[in-house]
Amino acid sequence: MFTIANKSRIQPKLTIGQPNDRYEQEADQVADQVMKMSTSQIPSLQLKCAKCEEEELQMKPLSKTIEPIIQKQEEEPITRQGNRDANQQMALSQLCNRTFTTSEEAQRQSIYEGFIRGLTGVNSSVERVIKISMCRFSLRQLSKMSRAGLRIWTHGSVPSVFEGVVQINSRGGSASYVRGIRTIFLRETINTAWLTHEMAHAWDHIRIIPRRNLVRLENLNSRRRRRLILNPGNYLSETSRRQNIDRIGARRPTRMTFDRMFQNYRRRVPRRELAFSQGSRTGYSMTSSQEFYAEGYTVFQGSFIGQQAKLYNYAIELYNFLNNEANREQMPTPNLNAVIQEARQLPRARPI
Repeated sequence: MFTIANKSRIQPKLTIGQPNDRYEQEADQVADQVMKMSTSQIPSLQLKCAKCEEEELQMKPLSKTIEPIIQKQEEEPITRQGNRDANQQMALSQLCNRTFTTSEEAQRQSIYEGFIRGLTGVNSSVERVIKISMCRFSLRQLSKMSRAGLRIWTHGSVPSVFEGVVQINSRGGSASYVRGIRTIFLRETINTAWLTHEMAHAWDHIRIIPRRNLVRLENLNSRRRRRLILNPGNYLSETSRRQNIDRIGARRPTRMTFDRMFQNYRRRVPRRELAFSQGSRTGYSMTSSQEFYAEGYTVFQGSFIGQQAKLYNYAIELYNFLNNEANREQMPTPNLNAVIQEARQLPRARPI
């Protein structure tokens, strides 16, 4: 605690002692003893008082004092940038309900920018829908689609590189995949289920494109580009290739074509309204083997357990195929116990 000195106090007057008094004699005796001591006997002396050292530090050039401050100011934004990246990663993990490494997050961002290359006016809502849909595919799947030049565009126009080569029908749903030009077209109204469905079509197509053709079409000469546009290849779901439909671990896996899975599904569903589907598209999965796969993929990677139960109950072969695929791609899978419990509440599948 600090107190203020009393100004009314009077300092007494100093007095001068008599010559050769006892204090002066004592001082002379101490001086004589010091002069007779050897150098080694003299105690070490402090050459600089603390105040002197402080004054010397204050007299150092300003550059040596400013430099650490400048370095600190340069380092702080880097630290804040690192924290911001960590926050962005956390937000993406919450958005996708998954955890991504910084490297994978950067790769996904790069793939996203490749998907929308040349497209202007992408607002935050559309960006959010696209990125959430991308979360339902593994990095390997997205990378392969990116190498093939998958593009997300808007209805009403085509990328300039394809002008005069293809014409887009203005009719259709909220999104559609055109495999000839490897492009997904979006309408004004779009949600993650519809876009995931079209991206599943893109994956169904691109996954079996020969490696030599896994290139962006705009990077090819006009002759080769036109040839690939006119001959885009098949969807895996419409080929005669047999797929493993048993759960992982089976000794002798059963194999079946997508068309056979699709036909079994159509026979099992008691009523059209019991078909697995997203939103208001009742029975959409019963139209073709391609829609069967794309809608099944969307349901399997979605969050509606009721639709997943229908997929499990009436299309067990496709459910197992998607489960095996998700495990290979290290993707999340539905809670099987919850799906089975929900499936028990559904009407029995018709025998085939």
